[in-house]
Amino acid sequence: MKEERKETSGLSRRAFLQGASLAAVAAAGMGVVGCAPTSTSSEKGAAESSANASLAGTGSQEVAWAYHGESPVWALEEVGEPTETVQAELVIIGAGGSGMSAAIQAKQLGMEPVVLEKMAVAGGSFSACEGVFAANSHWQKEQGFNYTAMEFVEDTMTYHHYTVQEDLVRKFFERTGETIQWMEDQGIEFDFIQSQAGSRTAWHIPKGKPKPGPVMCQSLIDATVANDVEIQYETPAKSLVLDGEGAVEGVIAQRSDGTVVKYETSAVLICTGGYNSNEEFMKYINGLEPEIWTNFGTPGHDADGIKMAHGVGADLCRFPGTVNASGLAVVGISFGTPLFAATMQPFCLGVNGEGERYLKEDLMAANFCAAGQAAMSQPGPLYAIFPRSAIDQLESGSGTVWGNGVFTSVGDTFPTLTQDIAELSEETVVIADTISELADKLGMDATVLQATVDRYNELCEKGVDEDYNKAADYLYACDEGPFYAFHQTLMMAFTVGGLKIDVDNRVIGCDGEPIAGLYASGCDAGGLYGECYDYNIIPGSQGAWAVNSGRMAAESIKEYLG
Repeated sequence: MKEERKETSGLSRRAFLQGASLAAVAAAGMGVVGCAPTSTSSEKGAAESSANASLAGTGSQEVAWAYHGESPVWALEEVGEPTETVQAELVIIGAGGSGMSAAIQAKQLGMEPVVLEKMAVAGGSFSACEGVFAANSHWQKEQGFNYTAMEFVEDTMTYHHYTVQEDLVRKFFERTGETIQWMEDQGIEFDFIQSQAGSRTAWHIPKGKPKPGPVMCQSLIDATVANDVEIQYETPAKSLVLDGEGAVEGVIAQRSDGTVVKYETSAVLICTGGYNSNEEFMKYINGLEPEIWTNFGTPGHDADGIKMAHGVGADLCRFPGTVNASGLAVVGISFGTPLFAATMQPFCLGVNGEGERYLKEDLMAANFCAAGQAAMSQPGPLYAIFPRSAIDQLESGSGTVWGNGVFTSVGDTFPTLTQDIAELSEETVVIADTISELADKLGMDATVLQATVDRYNELCEKGVDEDYNKAADYLYACDEGPFYAFHQTLMMAFTVGGLKIDVDNRVIGCDGEPIAGLYASGCDAGGLYGECYDYNIIPGSQGAWAVNSGRMAAESIKEYLG
């Protein structure tokens, strides 16, 4: 049986969606924050919002943001009236790790889902996943790690200062161990488990090193085939349709040939992968200027699901702008390559656009997300200046001092590093024999940069970083050229802020009640993170969330549909 739609404080969803203002909602005792109400959708999609609202919940930069009426970033593409209607028990929007997991679980529960994927292939960000988190898996038990889910819950709540949804975190963590077995049952093979940046040994690495993501993702794609899951590629969803009572009754989508289709359904799961491909939305939601960050994730994550849900009155989580700012990478260098690994090493001097040092350069190893947070507040562009002695160590000396994920290990060397650097453009690296020449090429004040270098060299001579507490072993003086200034960018792998959901993955509306039949998972569902990603305590948390939240949502939908 479908659950009964509730009315609270004398204000029904129907009344709310028919144009109640935020002031009226607040007066009714709803305590609504962060929403602009909308009218019930027609087959043309959601009607435009008319209320003014300011959002108190902010992203990782604590930038207060507001939309007055309806900001253009929320606009949905108009595609006209549907010319075809398709009946579906469940529509899943997005065939990434979360959508595929949800679809497989739905099939195993006896449902017949239809998956709409706007790209020509499945996988999304999951194809770049290095590993997944789990607590109390058989891998951990067999190696003597008898962790409980509650230990990780406590770590998470402390890390995020109790700003996240504890009931949701607990439910997620409690099933992660069993989900490892479920993934194996679907054909995914794991290789080993490890810690990450001082975490407990909870990161489960699939086979396929040094890039296990594509291997794991293909296994999940194969599992959708084995379970006879229907995925309709190059068929992006465009808007949601609600009935007169504010419950889901359909999805409007458009096929690659232009055909507009209405999928009539009572349940929709949104899992479109967040918004790391949408520069305009990123700037709007958390204030990050496009010039300081680069999308290192997969394409196609344009906030589609979040925008569609917003169009029918959905609320956002407390920190909708939180991202996995995976530290600093070099512009023009691909993730996982030898050059990527070499330029991530700490034998450098990090400076901002004004030629001033702003962080301890070994922060990347301890907590790359913290390094990303530090970079967010700096005037750009940012540079990592390597002396020739550091290049020599990486090329023919003792090599790296830390690994990068699963594709580089301690002690690796890069015999062709000098040649590889010579082939890079000046947008990526600027080389000079003196600091004065380097400043001139970078457009910096030579006096400021020289003072920064002199101070850094003084600390290297002392063997103690009195300014930022960088480890003494990594203090390589910038005293002999040539000097290599690598242009750094904030590495954006994926986003983790999104729609407000409850413990059953139901999307919460601006009236504080679930929107009947609407669910979210993966990167479109928020509530797990404060203002910073937490890989150093929950390694692989978002990869695990993709799979687990997809399964959790499918189970909740089964209960809803009866």
